Amino acid sequence: MLAIAPIASTPPVYASDADTLPSRPLTPPYDADSLFHRAYTYEIGDGVPVDFERAAGFYATSALLGHPPSQLRLAAFLIGGIGVDRDQAAAAEWLLIAISGQDAAAAADARAMLDGLLPSLAAADLEQAEARAQAFAPSQDPLAAAPRQPASVQRAITIANLGPRPTRAELEERLGVRFCGVPTIDQANDGGFVVRGYREAGEVSNFGDADRDWLKQRRIAAVLAQLSSPVCAYVAFIGGLPAPARSLKAEVTDALGVPVGPVSAGTEIMLTLPAQDFAGIVSVDYVSHTGEVYHLASPVQNHRAVLRRDASLTLGGPGDGRKRWMVGPEPGRDMVIVTVSEVPMYDQSRPSPENALSYLEFLQQRLSEPGVETRIYHEILHTVPPQ
Repeated sequence: MLAIAPIASTPPVYASDADTLPSRPLTPPYDADSLFHRAYTYEIGDGVPVDFERAAGFYATSALLGHPPSQLRLAAFLIGGIGVDRDQAAAAEWLLIAISGQDAAAAADARAMLDGLLPSLAAADLEQAEARAQAFAPSQDPLAAAPRQPASVQRAITIANLGPRPTRAELEERLGVRFCGVPTIDQANDGGFVVRGYREAGEVSNFGDADRDWLKQRRIAAVLAQLSSPVCAYVAFIGGLPAPARSLKAEVTDALGVPVGPVSAGTEIMLTLPAQDFAGIVSVDYVSHTGEVYHLASPVQNHRAVLRRDASLTLGGPGDGRKRWMVGPEPGRDMVIVTVSEVPMYDQSRPSPENALSYLEFLQQRLSEPGVETRIYHEILHTVPPQ
């Protein structure tokens, strides 16, 4: 089973063609005043979501250009731990730089802020701040100067430079792939993005140096598993269903009840449906990457399994009187699909195996019928050669 999980504790954000943010990667020549105003829009949420870290990044970029009001705001963020880690020594450094600048109003405000900071600042930290402030020179390449800043300020500058979260359409065009359903796009700890999901198997098309540079500049890493065209089609279809239809809970394990990771072809598997607030007739299908679907648990009368409300159900394995289930036989990424419906998915026996795309057309039609509640679960099984 290939698990796709976010790398951070925040929920994953799903890309769509409409997922945009009014921000652009920073490119020279840099305009300090524009960066200051862009930072302020993120600080107060003027037309954009409030984002203190991005605001800090724009303030820091402008501060490195030699903009006293930005230096003052960055110092305030460092004192308060707003969008960056609290760092009084770094704050004192920026206040001293602002005091020595050509903006009288910013210098006066910086002096007042420094006077309030001095009682809590260690002598060694003040000495270090004074030395660094004296050595400061505005940089026309603030991104190159960023590594000399505290780690949290570096991260904020990186995030400000990333521009908007990439969209699915952008990624498919740049990577030269077709996603199977919607990928997850998570913000990485270094300020970049990690894209996880499935793509249709085949050669990557039209991927050149410009695309590679775009990914590098945006700090985008893609972790994509390949699926055959039939399995990819099923993933795309199920991912497009309404959330309530995808709310079925299930777990695929080996015959001993151990969740399956990469599993050897020929391994016996079973399915457990935990107790849930839903009842119905169960169908279990196994979609092979070679293009066939096997009906493991049929909804046909005399063979059907029923999930009772608030009661668990286990199918396959040694405790089930039906046929035993095994993955494979060919190594690849296959899929187990479980549906629980108020009425049988079909009344007449179907061939097993049958063509996977033909059965997908049937599922699409069946699940589009109004008035019948059906819930579905799917899991990718990564089958490998027997050890």
